[in-house]
Amino acid sequence: MAAKTVSRRRWSNSREYLMSNITDEEFDDLERRGVHVRDACAATMTKGVVRKLRTTLRKVRNVASARRHRAAQLVTVGKLQQTVADRDAKVAALMAENARLRACFARVIR
Repeated sequence: MAAKTVSRRRWSNSREYLMSNITDEEFDDLERRGVHVRDACAATMTKGVVRKLRTTLRKVRNVASARRHRAAQLVTVGKLQQTVADRDAKVAALMAENARLRACFARVIR
């Protein structure tokens, strides 16, 4: 017998909550994208405006998140490159010391 699937109710915030949690930078980005809601009253916003606001806000926040992630990746890659450079220098120093000790050992054996 197949299990009956029940569709999950979509999660949504109230319009007031949505408007109160938008930062000034996000308002600026929204306005650049053509969504002018900085001075809008949440109670008078239509469903279409709210849907457009949520969609555009999600895209704005996704772009900001991707930007932060790329910056964090650059920091991590820089640290890894420094670690590799340090280890390469240590390997070179150990190889030089090894060659010196081999030459010294060869002289002692003769």
